[in-house]
Amino acid sequence: MMFFVMISASILPFLDKLLPHLLYSFLSPAFILDMVRLGKRNMFPNGYPGPPSNDPTPEEQAAIRQRLAEWRATGSLCVCFS
Repeated sequence: MMFFVMISASILPFLDKLLPHLLYSFLSPAFILDMVRLGKRNMFPNGYPGPPSNDPTPEEQAAIRQRLAEWRATGSLCVCFS
């Protein structure tokens, strides 16, 4: 136990300087700006969100629920959770 305390105490000054260095080098303002631009281009390729998707009709909802119930009944995990 004492060995661990001595090792951690000797490494602590290095870690105190390493963390700010890593944050400054990897999370620079230019990097964050590039990531925001890339995300915006991927989410909104034409510069604005696309039209919302159509909600399924009640008949389609019933069919989806039926398929989900069938899928749950035949899954291999349903034995574990039943």
